[in-house]
Amino acid sequence: MTLLEVVTIDGPAGAGKSTVARRVAEKLNFRFLDTGAMYRAVTWAALEGGLEASESKNLDQLLCDLDLSFEAGGRLMVNGQDVTSAIRERHVTAQVSAYAALPSVRKLMSRAQRTMGEVGALVCEGRDMGTFVFPDAAVRIYLDASAQVRAERRAKELRDKGEDVDFDALLNEIKARDAADSSRAVAPLKRVPEQHYVDSSDMSRDDVIANLLAIAAKGLDGAARS
Repeated sequence: MTLLEVVTIDGPAGAGKSTVARRVAEKLNFRFLDTGAMYRAVTWAALEGGLEASESKNLDQLLCDLDLSFEAGGRLMVNGQDVTSAIRERHVTAQVSAYAALPSVRKLMSRAQRTMGEVGALVCEGRDMGTFVFPDAAVRIYLDASAQVRAERRAKELRDKGEDVDFDALLNEIKARDAADSSRAVAPLKRVPEQHYVDSSDMSRDDVIANLLAIAAKGLDGAARS
């Protein structure tokens, strides 16, 4: 059964999925689900608790006790604490792929995401939204960009925040994360023929948003008519 009002946007780290997906959701008057933030939240909580990226009883307990919610303004709360900024710190970014690859983590997150999708009117972004979590979504998009371009965009973001950037190290981090996301055993990052492919390497943010909106509008209309 096709999920008539679900739009998925998958792609590698740094492709700009969160920003454009949020704008697409606003334009469609849909809810926006930042699944990457959900996995970052688990990673942050695990690191705070001193837990390694491996299956364990302690990790099971952490997941069982995890209270994760999105509040007004896009703020992300974990067990009553605002972690919106903390989950974007470099040490969390460097570890998120390892925790996201754990079956227990993916099972919990996927279940929560599917529950949100059942209501419809949802735009979600991630690594496996259109291939694993919502394979029957009305619109499935794969947003890509070269590793070089993604590193340049991330370096600018960090420099704008006043942080020193080792570009070569940042580029290597992105490539390593691509490899980890694409090779994990459970729901790896991959592109399938049913997804609309968009390479944003030479596109402005506004052009990407316009492109995705056109794809989404056409796909949602077609799903509604079928």
